[in-house]
Amino acid sequence: MVAGVSVRDAQSRTNCRASISFEERLTVTIRYLATGESLHAASFRFRMSHNKIGAIVNEMLPVIYEEI
Repeated sequence: MVAGVSVRDAQSRTNCRASISFEERLTVTIRYLATGESLHAASFRFRMSHNKIGAIVNEMLPVIYEEI
C-alpha cells in the first residue's frame, strides 16, 4: 500500500522544517484508528499537536479508502 500511494502523495521539504513522511502519516492514522484513543493521547505518543494529528487523519482517510 505504501508504494502505490506514496508516489502521488509526495510532499516536499520546506526551509523551515522537514515535512512529515508518508510512512509516518500512515502510521499515525492507522494507530489512531486501531486504538480509538483521543487526539490528545495520540499527540503525546507521536509528539505532534492534536490539531496536526487531526489534519493528518482527515487527509489520509480518503487516500487509504481509495487504495483499499
